[in-house]
Amino acid sequence: MVQRLTYRKRHSYATKSNQHRVVKTPGGKLIYQTTKKRASGPKCPVTGKRIQGIPHLRPAEYKRSRLSRNRRTVNRAYGGVLSGSANYPSLLGGGAKDCEEGFEDPEVKGKASLKELNERADLKMVQRLTYRKRHSYATKSNQHRVVKTPGGKLIYQTTKKRASGPKCPVTGKRIQGIPHLRPAEYKRSRLSRNRRTVNRAYGGVLSGSANYPSLLGGGAKDCEEGFEDPEVKGKTSLKELNERMVS
Repeated sequence: MVQRLTYRKRHSYATKSNQHRVVKTPGGKLIYQTTKKRASGPKCPVTGKRIQGIPHLRPAEYKRSRLSRNRRTVNRAYGGVLSGSANYPSLLGGGAKDCEEGFEDPEVKGKASLKELNERADLKMVQRLTYRKRHSYATKSNQHRVVKTPGGKLIYQTTKKRASGPKCPVTGKRIQGIPHLRPAEYKRSRLSRNRRTVNRAYGGVLSGSANYPSLLGGGAKDCEEGFEDPEVKGKTSLKELNERMVS
C-alpha cells in the first residue's frame, strides 16, 4: 500500500496561482491540490458593494461553458447592475435630497410628504408574474414555487428532482467522494473529470464494507473459523493471518 506522491507544478514561478496543499481523497490517496485565488465577484460601480444573487468566482469561471445563464445573471426589478442603496433614491421619485427638503415639483412644490412619495413609488413598481410551464403534465419535473430575487422581483422557480447519486452494486450504499446529481449533470460539459471520478486505493466502484472481506485474504468466514488450508488446517490463528498479510 506504499504510494508515491508526485508533485506536479502548473508553472515554475512562486505566484498565488501556483500554491499547493496535500489532501487525502475518499479512497485514501494522497495528492497535491492546487489552491485557487480568492474571488471578489461583481460589485456596484456607484457604491462598491457586491451585487446580490451572483456567485463569487474567478473571471474565467463566468464563461458559458462553465456557468449556466441563470447563475451568471439576476433578473432585477430595478437598477440593473446597481446595488440596493444606489437605487433607493431613484425609487422615491425625486432623489434623496428631494425627500429631505420636500418634493421639488413646480405644481406641488413643498406639498408632497414622504408618505405620498412612497405611494408614488409603489405605483411604479407594480409587476406582472408570468407563469411559464416546461410542459403540460403534472410530473415531478414540472413542479414550481414562487421565490423573491435579491432585487425584489417575484418569479416562478422550477424545482429539481432529488438526486440519489452512484451506489455500490453489492451493498447498495453510496460511493463516497462523488456528488449527488441528476444523470444529465454528469456530462463532460457540466462536470469536471475530478468531480465525476474518485481515485480509490482498492475496490473500484465497490464500497468499503463490500471490499473488507477480500482484504483479509480468505474472506470473513475463513478469518472467524481459521484459515481453511489443507496443509495447515486448524493450525493458523488470526494473528498469523495478519502477519502473512503484512509480509
